[in-house]
Amino acid sequence: MIERRWMERAVELALRSLEEGTYPIGAVLTDAEGRPVAEGRNRVLPTGDPTAHAEVEALRNAAAWFRAQGDDRRRRPGEALTLYTTLEPCLMCGRAILFAQVGAVAWGANDPYGGGHRILQAQSHYDGHRGRWSRLRTWAEPFPDLAREIRALMRRWEGLRGRLGEFPWPEPEEAR
Repeated sequence: MIERRWMERAVELALRSLEEGTYPIGAVLTDAEGRPVAEGRNRVLPTGDPTAHAEVEALRNAAAWFRAQGDDRRRRPGEALTLYTTLEPCLMCGRAILFAQVGAVAWGANDPYGGGHRILQAQSHYDGHRGRWSRLRTWAEPFPDLAREIRALMRRWEGLRGRLGEFPWPEPEEAR
């Protein structure tokens, strides 16, 4: 079950990223009991690391949790995890999610410019994990009010960059 409080926490992390002058994206990883395992926020611009996306940061920060589960990859400990992220994961993050064997992903707002869900789902023949993305439990925009808030953050970010005309971040369909 998707819990609103973790998506709200991801939004708080996204705000922190915006305050640091980078893309406002946050992520929270929870275990099967709904307890937080790790968090991440976008840190691409402050660190100069193009892979420092919120989802990847959360997975990196979960390394201790993964080590505690043991090295037997057949047990697939990641399948017990749920990743909450403010924005639909890009292709890089989607593959990292698969490699970590995360069992479920919920994103607060669809990303019409860089989201990878539709591509990963359509490319299951290319998927080295035999269609694993298609079997992943996913929730897109489970909370319409938070989707509006996340889109507003993205519009604010694009406005700060002077690129709002290029990336207008439309409202979610439910809000119209």
